[in-house]
Amino acid sequence: MVEMASRIKPLDVSVINKIAAGEIVIAPVNALKEMMENSIDAKATMIDVLVKEGGIKLLQITDNGSGINKEDLPILCERFTTSKLAIFEDLSKIETFGFRGEALASISHIARVTVTTKTEKDECAWKASFSEGKMLGDPKPVAGKTGTIITVEDLFYNIPSRLKALRSPADEFNKILDVIGRYSINNDNVGFSCKKFGDSKVALMIKSDLSKKDRVRIIFGAHVSTKLMELHIDVTNDVEKNGLLSASGLITNLDFTNKKPIQPAFFINGRLVSCDPMRRSFNQIYSTFLPKGNKSFMYLALTIRPQNVDVNIHPTKREVRFLHEEEIIDALAFQLQEKLASIDTSRTFKTASFAATPYHAPISNHETPDTAKTNQKVKRQENKLVRIDSSQAKITNYMRSAKLEFLPPHNNAHKSSALTTTDDSNTTLHNNEQDLEPGSGTLYGEEASTHQTTSRNNTYFIVPKKKRLASIQCDLKLFLVDYGSICNELFYQIGLSDFSNFGRIMLYDQDDNEPGFNLKKVLENIDTLREEKIQQIIEKIANMKEMLNEYFCLEVETNEGGWSETRIKCVPLLLKDYNPPLSKLPFFIYRVGTQVNWDDEMECIDGILRQLALFYIPPIIQKVDGTDSEYLNARYASEMNELTDTMDHVIFPTIKKRLLAPKTLLKDVVEVANLPGLYKVFERC
Repeated sequence: MVEMASRIKPLDVSVINKIAAGEIVIAPVNALKEMMENSIDAKATMIDVLVKEGGIKLLQITDNGSGINKEDLPILCERFTTSKLAIFEDLSKIETFGFRGEALASISHIARVTVTTKTEKDECAWKASFSEGKMLGDPKPVAGKTGTIITVEDLFYNIPSRLKALRSPADEFNKILDVIGRYSINNDNVGFSCKKFGDSKVALMIKSDLSKKDRVRIIFGAHVSTKLMELHIDVTNDVEKNGLLSASGLITNLDFTNKKPIQPAFFINGRLVSCDPMRRSFNQIYSTFLPKGNKSFMYLALTIRPQNVDVNIHPTKREVRFLHEEEIIDALAFQLQEKLASIDTSRTFKTASFAATPYHAPISNHETPDTAKTNQKVKRQENKLVRIDSSQAKITNYMRSAKLEFLPPHNNAHKSSALTTTDDSNTTLHNNEQDLEPGSGTLYGEEASTHQTTSRNNTYFIVPKKKRLASIQCDLKLFLVDYGSICNELFYQIGLSDFSNFGRIMLYDQDDNEPGFNLKKVLENIDTLREEKIQQIIEKIANMKEMLNEYFCLEVETNEGGWSETRIKCVPLLLKDYNPPLSKLPFFIYRVGTQVNWDDEMECIDGILRQLALFYIPPIIQKVDGTDSEYLNARYASEMNELTDTMDHVIFPTIKKRLLAPKTLLKDVVEVANLPGLYKVFERC
């Protein structure tokens, strides 16, 4: 049986449009390129791009250009509708990016398109949706600024095969960043930004007033921009006869070292193109100057007579052809070689630095195994690299936050008097040597840990946690520490080393409008204390007021009114820029009066120093759970910020400088992670 030949029949219009769209829009980056060129044609000075899942789910471009007339919206996405040319001869003098009128039409056949636009003469913006080249319904008036917003959603939703052929969303997003960056270099009067949907920060931000070198630095990095030099091509009469009007750009000098090739950015009449003959010619010239394997970076913008350029070569317009191509490329290559040869007088090479070691004469003429090891290249071990060390200053060191006072809703919320502290600027410090033996001796005794004392110099404070815990980094390890125990030991050692040489913190009672606090009122804040016990404590402290004032700057004033009128006027200042929490003053007075052995001199001094250290420990910030009070939440946030600021900038630097860590602190430090161990588990950091 003879098979009949298939009849020839015309394709359906929708199939034709999808095939044409597939040639023009290969990936999200092609759609973006077409829309971005339209924005530049519309004289936009700022172009913002929003991307979701590499542009597949969402690709939105916003510009502040001239906008689209409302009357043109019905045919906006129809094929072969354009404002750039009217007859075929106009192609010979075309100077805009778009000219065929196929970009938006192709996008509307493979995605859902929404356009919001406004011209200067319009009183409001107009919003319209498009599908398969047709507008869906009439344009709707909306609020908006002059310019155009084109939103493309669900790209290739009706072409599953093309959707599967796309790479990962991250790869597609990197392609979008690359094409935005390259267009930004050539259009230095236009600002660009690109952001992932849902991210708070932009992935790329280029302001309109940045120079070309600054734009290269943002896109390709400082290692490229610092090695750039300008290239200006002198257009001779012979070259001008071939149609080349101007040529300029940026190229890397001969000190630039880069093993990974960077695709050159060639622009012909403002259009980003890939010109393989020009790229091969320039790379061949660079190969004669650069070490083997090194690659260069080139940005070159050519202006050629429009009638000599054929832009209608490739569906995506990535390639163009121009008359006298070989002659123009040869002229450009010759001047590039002259430029590189003129700077090939000196070269900078990276060399390894070696530590100075004493010279030893060789024992024999043969190389020993130890010598061979020294000749091998030292490989950096990523799993033993300290990325943040204690010698690095942080920007927050110069941004000390202001202390905010949060008043409760009712002023009678606190039983005690209002407390105010002022540093006594008249206090003079003297280096008085006291005849003290460190009796309880964790400071100078054998209990001091050399390893812990050395390690704390390399620590890096991270942040305080709940329940008096903080995270610190030491070299390659992360520790969780009880900062209360460490502060207790620190202030005890400060008390010993600065004994009888403290500053003063003057106290003032705002309620009584008098200097100092009434000790009876202070101790009454402890609800379980009876008046007889309060009297015993105050009388004991009053009897020792001369010693307390001379040795500890604890100034106690007794009046004729008896023990009930005794006042404490100042407390010692152990650390500059840090005042102890006065909420702990009642317990400090109580413990000094009850926990100190006043009969033995050394035990008395040691006991008071211990109580001072406890008094100076930062308080635990308690958060009230299950409350929606704005005052309580704001107060908790303020107190936590103040504690973090104090620990980071005042207490922790003092710990690194002054603390001699005893072995007893080992129980208050727990290792929670180390970098080599993390690499074993995750094989990365």
